[in-house]
Amino acid sequence: MKFARSCLAKILTLVCSFLGIPAFFSCDDEGNSILVRKEELEVPAAYGMPVGFAMISGTVSGDVDGDGAVEPLKNIKITSDRENIEMPAGGYVTAEDGMFRIDVFDTGEYTFTFEDGDGSENGSFKSQTKTVLNSGSGDINLDVTLEKSE
Repeated sequence: MKFARSCLAKILTLVCSFLGIPAFFSCDDEGNSILVRKEELEVPAAYGMPVGFAMISGTVSGDVDGDGAVEPLKNIKITSDRENIEMPAGGYVTAEDGMFRIDVFDTGEYTFTFEDGDGSENGSFKSQTKTVLNSGSGDINLDVTLEKSE
């Protein structure tokens, strides 16, 4: 009899899933099959990807030659006030195309400082601070335009 109930519960679960009805079957204290609605289950987030994981990426640019057109800036140093970011010693540095990518693992605000890392080699630029909010809902684009220092 228990085998028949078990088979019936599995068949009903399949039928419910095909019909789009969120339901699960479980057993009560006496071993009887019962229907449990998905909304009644409390499933904590565990294993796999952290809940607040996001990739913060963008391009740092500035007017290198004073013609008014912004161009990607390489060797811009990026540091953060958050301790839970796996940053290399001294922070990140933008690539040749001015792009950067930082992986963060917690929700909340992140403040980044962008500063000229190579002096006057690619033009001198003022430091700038930007704050972004990681709500845990996806990746974040952060494009930054630095002003030329005098």
